Amino acid sequence: MKPYEIKELEKRGFFDTMLSGKPEENAWKEIGNILAEAEHVRDIEPNKLKKAASKWGVSFNERNTTRRSAIYRQLAEVVYESLVSKDDENLQELKELAERLGLSPQLAQMANRGAKNVAYGNRCRGILAGTEKLDIHQLNDLFDYDYEEGLAARRSVFEEHFYEKFEKFEETQRYSLEDEEELTAVTEKLDVPFELKENLTAALIRFRNLWNAETQDLQPIKVQIPLAEGEECYAGTNSGRCLKKMVEVDNSFFDRNRKFEADDTLAFKGNALDGQVKHEEQMIVEEIGYFFITNLRLIFASKHNAVQHAISDVTGADFKDNCIYYHLKDGTDAVYKYSDDASECMFMIFNRVLRGEIHKA
Repeated sequence: MKPYEIKELEKRGFFDTMLSGKPEENAWKEIGNILAEAEHVRDIEPNKLKKAASKWGVSFNERNTTRRSAIYRQLAEVVYESLVSKDDENLQELKELAERLGLSPQLAQMANRGAKNVAYGNRCRGILAGTEKLDIHQLNDLFDYDYEEGLAARRSVFEEHFYEKFEKFEETQRYSLEDEEELTAVTEKLDVPFELKENLTAALIRFRNLWNAETQDLQPIKVQIPLAEGEECYAGTNSGRCLKKMVEVDNSFFDRNRKFEADDTLAFKGNALDGQVKHEEQMIVEEIGYFFITNLRLIFASKHNAVQHAISDVTGADFKDNCIYYHLKDGTDAVYKYSDDASECMFMIFNRVLRGEIHKA
């Protein structure tokens, strides 16, 4: 009988038995062997399991209810995994096994509850794999589950499926409409809400925006800045205009782990140790504003300034650290910094506009 298997009993010599007693573990092995050899529980004499245990000095009592419940639950999990109707004859098998193991109705019910939860989760996985014959509503009815009672198990199965898919989303940094449709179909099959943690939702939004920027037709957006005839705006976001400036850099002994060179100088001021101050050219954000990409221009607008670059004057761009370096025909770069969420999308959209790929083939 599934799921029991024949196990070899431990053998002890006469003196070992005198010193250590009979091996109690043999009682549980022998019970398992009897169940493994029987085709049905009803074929086993009512007291046979109890007698088999007593041969090894074990009696059915409160000290071993856990062991007996575990033996019962093995069959219970198999029964609920294959259960097709509420009058399935295997349910009677469970009832008879509980009686032969001396389990109270309460203990049998507890074991059934645990077995049903395991089987229910596995059968929900079967629904997604296409191996389960019942849909989720039929399965709930079979297990006498209402919507809430099985919700935790169904959510767990959905999350397993989602995280497996999410690995691909993270790897490709893309989340397509087809991906969303597939996940939505899974939630419908399992009858669970499509709810995710805030960080996962934010990640999917980012991956979707990247997918849109890469694959979807660029649609004109409405803006409050004046546009020329035939000009359409395809993207707009907060941005910082960057310029190269000379800034002071303090080569502090305490701030840097570095070797001293011959021209390094130190000076004492009061009780403080000062390092040499140098000037370096660095790229800094000069002002914050809003950046637009149209089919004719790149436009930056702040409260105090407006800068524009004709698309025809831009030869290409590079992307680094959320900054886009727009290469101009005069040999200079116009540099703008964007947020983590917007920077790569703006880079993709610009390149598509530059190539004239407003509509994807």
